[in-house]
Amino acid sequence: MGLLAGLVVSLAAGQENGEKAKNCAVEYSKPICVKEVEFEVVAETVWRRPAEVYEKEGANIGLRITNRSDKDFTFDLGGMLHISLKSVDGNEWASGRVAKRFLPKPLKVAADKSEIVTLPTHLYHTRIREVCLGLNSDIGWNWLTPDIQPGKYRLCLCFENKQEGNDAWLGKMQTETLEIEVKAAK
Repeated sequence: MGLLAGLVVSLAAGQENGEKAKNCAVEYSKPICVKEVEFEVVAETVWRRPAEVYEKEGANIGLRITNRSDKDFTFDLGGMLHISLKSVDGNEWASGRVAKRFLPKPLKVAADKSEIVTLPTHLYHTRIREVCLGLNSDIGWNWLTPDIQPGKYRLCLCFENKQEGNDAWLGKMQTETLEIEVKAAK
């Protein structure tokens, strides 16, 4: 069972990196700290390409935000969060913005707490025989990559907020990368 798309999970701020979610091995990147807040990309590190046209496989990606300050912060991620896949040599291979419809509500992270936001990401076998990483909603797909071939990639998330107001966290961050392996269809 993978991470549930769109789920926000509350965690105590002291949980260890590399922990395993229930029935699902996930890994966390090394945390980066910007203005008293830590950010980590969270993902299953093995993704399998779907074999048949119109099939999809989970490619669960999330963002863990840990508030190390003594005040609550709000993060309006919709339209401001970017997913980036890089080749193993570090060159950017594909990057895409997470549209507001996938993260429509701001996320409040209490002081000394963590929240994980998971994204509705999947590998989808298109009718033109490409397997693309995309976000799925009830109104359609938002493609993030062209045809993703088996191999190793580095995944990171980027976010910047310049809009003040209502406990908004202001700043810019890019998570450390997490190595992902895309495997051929079974």
